[in-house]
Amino acid sequence: MPRPKDQVDPRDLRVAWTWLPLLLLPLVAGALAHADERRATLFGVEGGPCLMRLAAGERACPGCGLSRGTVLAMHGEVGRSWNVHPAGIVVVALCAIGALVHAHLLLVRRRTRLHDWAFRAGWVVFGAGIVGAWLVRLVR
Repeated sequence: MPRPKDQVDPRDLRVAWTWLPLLLLPLVAGALAHADERRATLFGVEGGPCLMRLAAGERACPGCGLSRGTVLAMHGEVGRSWNVHPAGIVVVALCAIGALVHAHLLLVRRRTRLHDWAFRAGWVVFGAGIVGAWLVRLVR
């Protein structure tokens, strides 16, 4: 039997409660981290080396530099972020918008067509942003 429009599907709320912190995590970590063109650190700890970068070079990895680019974008250094990895700006924007969409879903307690459209569009923009940024980096 279909659920009445005024009742929320509990699965939608569980998904929203799962995704909301996951989308806020890069924003909070990016705000707390420090980065330059060569490295990023969180509380002074630098991540391990990218194995694909070591094996084939930075241009071979579509995600190489994404953490640094995201951190720089979170700190308002858009030009430097673009130079490191153009998709860092996309990640910041999509995480912020995605968090707002999931928070709205939790607030109104029902999934709307706007939510569905935003979820689909977010994944498309994310995929296109990563691939597009990689192509930009390849031709530089």
